[in-house]
Amino acid sequence: MAEPVAWDASGNARSERFNDLYRRQPGALEQARRVFLDGCGLPREWAGRPQWRVLETGFGLGLNFLATWQAWLADPVRPGLLHYAAIEGFPVAADDILRSAAPFAELAPLADALCAQWHGLLPGVHRLVFEGGLVTLTLAVGDVRQALRDLSLVADSVYLDGFSPDTNPDMWSVATLKGVARCCARGTRVASRYAAAPLQDALAECGFQVASVEGPEPDTQRLEGRYDPPLSRLSRAGVRATRQVALAHLRAGEDWQPGGVLEHRVEAQRVDGAAALPPEWHLPDARDAASAWTEDSTAAHRSAAGLRPDSNAALWHPQGAWVRPAQLVRALLAHDRIEWLGGCAVASMALRPASDVFGTDLVGDEPPPWQLLDATGQVLAEAELVVLAAGYATRALLNDDAPPLQAVRGQVSWGPMDADLAAALPPFPVNGHGSVVAGVPVAPGDTPDTGGGARLWVVGASYERDVDEPLLKPADHAANLDRLRGLLPAAAQALESAFTSGQVRGWAGVRCATPDRLPLVGPTRLPSVWVSTAMGSRGISLAVLCGELLAAWLQQEPLPVETALARRVHSGRFDRGAGKG
Repeated sequence: MAEPVAWDASGNARSERFNDLYRRQPGALEQARRVFLDGCGLPREWAGRPQWRVLETGFGLGLNFLATWQAWLADPVRPGLLHYAAIEGFPVAADDILRSAAPFAELAPLADALCAQWHGLLPGVHRLVFEGGLVTLTLAVGDVRQALRDLSLVADSVYLDGFSPDTNPDMWSVATLKGVARCCARGTRVASRYAAAPLQDALAECGFQVASVEGPEPDTQRLEGRYDPPLSRLSRAGVRATRQVALAHLRAGEDWQPGGVLEHRVEAQRVDGAAALPPEWHLPDARDAASAWTEDSTAAHRSAAGLRPDSNAALWHPQGAWVRPAQLVRALLAHDRIEWLGGCAVASMALRPASDVFGTDLVGDEPPPWQLLDATGQVLAEAELVVLAAGYATRALLNDDAPPLQAVRGQVSWGPMDADLAAALPPFPVNGHGSVVAGVPVAPGDTPDTGGGARLWVVGASYERDVDEPLLKPADHAANLDRLRGLLPAAAQALESAFTSGQVRGWAGVRCATPDRLPLVGPTRLPSVWVSTAMGSRGISLAVLCGELLAAWLQQEPLPVETALARRVHSGRFDRGAGKG
């Protein structure tokens, strides 16, 4: 049975279930255009694109769909395909859709075509096809959270619509909005006719940057935003910080190599096979700044990587580089105010006994309160402030006061290069589902059986959750080669014999991660104990930035990132009991 709609004399449609209006007449079509199309930059952003994908969270009477379809028809530079995915918990009758569209002559033929297919809408997903297959409506009928799981897409535009947060709060909950975020790529635009502060806060929590702008009557404000998850913003800031250290202290070509990284075919970014730049990065005002970080790859890049020159499935990151981690760490430690105590395994921490600190026989400065102890209980060092940057080992040192940390074992495969491999492998790093770096120089003693002047290739990397032992596993070599076959078939073919002959070598380590995949920086529940850890696979990109952020908090300096982003990595986000240092 169709969802009942109550119509009043002014043409307003009301839901009896939610006691809320679908749309208010007059001005319903203007609202659809101003709030949703304008709010998502349409039709400007889809110009010349092979396809465009819209996600709507509340289909209702279909006015947003009809307005988008009509805009697509009227645009001479429209995308070749328009995919419109929408969710509706309670589909209305076809007659109500026709009545809603009746005041707008330009929508009449579209509403007729829609209603001709508007039948049999049981719970589940239904595909309706128009314009000879060039326009599709994928309608998910049912609970919004389940529907977001059922709709496998990456949206270019998101229309957050539905009954108001006051009458239908589940539609606007953080759990629902996280489901929306899973359907977005970096740069996806989002729009809504609701702009209340709690909604903006919930969207920010889910990785959206949003703002309220003037809306059409009867709404005074509407919401616009884009999906730019904190990990992307952190990574850009982190790369900048790491590059500054490398430029100042490392030898290019030996300790690190700037020159860019190719990202090949992130499948979730574009179902048409092209790698995706955020749409607004193509706009004139942003293009120059954005291209410093990411741009479409050139035919020369793709050819050098062994890909088809006419492929469009790769992005180029000009600021990318490879870095030898040991050399980066040595450079950071080479400071006249840093004393490095190597070979000291810290087994535990303890507050210095109160009798030692407050005894009447003490003279001079007050002793530091924290002692770092080895496995026998011997004191290795004392400090007033302790910063734990020990990866997953941070958990053992904090014991019951540890935040939620997860061990993720990983293994890379590597081997020496010869002239043939140097010609066959890409001259720059390539990543995607897997990675390969070729031409990394090795200093004598860095690895067994390699002399000075040797160069290596490195292929990675495996992910094994909840494993905290860095053991080498032959099966991971096979998995790394498999990933390389998908990433760069030509490179995999060149390295096949090294893997199959048993000449491949390996290195394994344990990453440290959090449930939300963001670092932990800041104070713990223990007094004067701070952490900088849980950087996952991005330690080289994020460690310098996290250190700068921690120092800024301690010294009350300007933060190296915006305050809202800093809060996303604050160590207290998992524990209300975390201190302030």
